[in-house]
Amino acid sequence: MNDERPFERLATHSGPAEVDPGFADRLYALLQQETRRPGRSARPALLLVAALLAILAITAAVAVGSGLIKLPWVDRLLIPNPSPMSTIVPIPSPTSTIAAPRTVLTWTRVAVDERSLAPAQGSLDEPRATGVAWLGDRFVLVDETRAIKAVSTSTDGREWVLLDQSDPGWDSYSLLSATSAIATWDHDTVLWTSGVYTSDLRILRPPDEPITKSDFSGGVGAVGIGPAGIVAQVHSALDFDAFVTSQLGAGWVEHMVSFSFQDGVLRITTDDDRALEIVWADAGFEPGDVADGGFGWYSPDGDQWTPIPSFPANVWEIVGASDGFFARGAEGRCDGCRDTAGGLGMWHSPDGLSWLRIGDVTQGDATDGSVLPWGQGVLVTDGTGRFDVWTAEGTSELPMAGELPPSWTASNVSFGSVSFGNGPLGLVSVNVDDHEVLFTPNGVDWSIQPMSAEMAAAADLSRTAPGWNVAVGKDSVIVLLWAGENPGVPSIWVGTLGP
Repeated sequence: MNDERPFERLATHSGPAEVDPGFADRLYALLQQETRRPGRSARPALLLVAALLAILAITAAVAVGSGLIKLPWVDRLLIPNPSPMSTIVPIPSPTSTIAAPRTVLTWTRVAVDERSLAPAQGSLDEPRATGVAWLGDRFVLVDETRAIKAVSTSTDGREWVLLDQSDPGWDSYSLLSATSAIATWDHDTVLWTSGVYTSDLRILRPPDEPITKSDFSGGVGAVGIGPAGIVAQVHSALDFDAFVTSQLGAGWVEHMVSFSFQDGVLRITTDDDRALEIVWADAGFEPGDVADGGFGWYSPDGDQWTPIPSFPANVWEIVGASDGFFARGAEGRCDGCRDTAGGLGMWHSPDGLSWLRIGDVTQGDATDGSVLPWGQGVLVTDGTGRFDVWTAEGTSELPMAGELPPSWTASNVSFGSVSFGNGPLGLVSVNVDDHEVLFTPNGVDWSIQPMSAEMAAAADLSRTAPGWNVAVGKDSVIVLLWAGENPGVPSIWVGTLGP
């Protein structure tokens, strides 16, 4: 190696980003020698300083290139924006390879065939079920009155196809308007009628024929579907109050002092000296029959069903997630029941069959908001101020929750004014009272956008049921808005990232 020509070596170096360990020392010694030669000016001293700086730059470049040091602007430069419209703004960089998640949606009104979405008609006495949902690879719009039932599908939310009854998928999609409860995962959908004691449960896998499960002993209360299968909570067929009344007489509830079910024995006492002690199995009942604690059923495919041996009692919500299932309920709400110390809670199951309590919820939190799939767990949210994430390890809050402006998180949002939904693109919450839309792709980056004047005019009616108003797909969002007097004039809006 010719150490007398170091600058030529630097200029012509084209190999891997490595520096000879002794190169810097030899370069330094050579420059010192140059400055000490007789007749030399002060210029070489400046050259020495510049060369040393070059050595430091080369060393830093090697460290960066090898991954020992990662500069924040190599991937992307993010600058916090104090505006509530967005917390993160991407700054272009020549070395940028990963763009910051975009959080601004562009909204456009979609002109659909009047046969797909009929204009307002009738009155509040005229039942109308209208809703939009994302089912794995397409949006489905269903509009049903006594006179018509229209089913339309779209892959992007802009172009819609009105289905005929002979088209594949009609039998499945048309059922969406005939139910008040829906759970989806990818291309699969489960339907049931919530709050009504019916055992009918339908599983949709278009274009296959729907699967119907209708032989549960009691009504279906809650259902979750995910990659691990389907879990259903089924009410007891026993009229528990009537049974106890037959044993203790009328008015026992008003005089009840203690209530317990332990070791298979039901015990009730009253303040007027009435008492009941009965071995529950001897009476022909099961633990799930106590105070309608309910039963759990699991199916891997919708065809074969297995009773869940240790399903938590009094569950009212079940959600399928990437990591199994989550359930919210009130097991132990009575004296002596299991987990009396903390009756209201959240449970997790990795397989639908084994369940573990993962945390308590307060009385106010027990029924607030909805439970939605989110990452490896679920998100409990009301769309405005509550954004709690639950995983098998417990609970935490979305990072954005502490950054949202008070005007959005105010607790006085009127009932029915906020509709929200989530899907592959993220979470979208629409406040029709304040004419604003919240969007977050990941719970970290977010924006709150004011509606355009046209969109706000189409959103002057709060309406939560019947139907579903927000559907979030892979690349776009569909929002169903209502205007005018009840039952309102519907319109469809599509939100997309970018212009």
